[in-house]
Amino acid sequence: MDKKILVAYASRAGSTAEVAEEVGKVLAAEGLPVDVLPIQSVTSFEPYSALVLGSAARIGKLIPETIRFARKYAKSFQMIKVAYFVVCLTMFKDTVENRATVEGYLKPLYKIKEPVDHEMFGGAMFPEKIPGIWSKIMRNAERGDYRDWEAIRSWAKQLAAKLQ
Repeated sequence: MDKKILVAYASRAGSTAEVAEEVGKVLAAEGLPVDVLPIQSVTSFEPYSALVLGSAARIGKLIPETIRFARKYAKSFQMIKVAYFVVCLTMFKDTVENRATVEGYLKPLYKIKEPVDHEMFGGAMFPEKIPGIWSKIMRNAERGDYRDWEAIRSWAKQLAAKLQ
């Protein structure tokens, strides 16, 4: 494989960034050349044959910069393989109902490009890491890390074959 895989992410408090880094590590361990970047740092898809796009979700939808990024690069998406992942507190418990809810968050991305795969992971709640006024609003929220690192690694490992 000549070109790299880009793992790009939008994260507010760092949880999604950490998941993206882990996905990148697993893909690299599978022998794939990988860059892991926040979406703000992406300026071109020329060096990439595939994109794994990750986003945090807030208030029932992907964070806005994710959708803006996908719309901005919609033509580039058509030229490469794409996979999506979402990190959110709705997935603190992996149930059919929660999966259906979070699947709805991905619909705007599906309109731009159907992915080769997608997955949804629990997030983390540490109010002091949330920027802006949301830190104050969420200060009494129950703290916890609901990310299932084995599930994340397992998904990334099986994703590697789909992205080659």
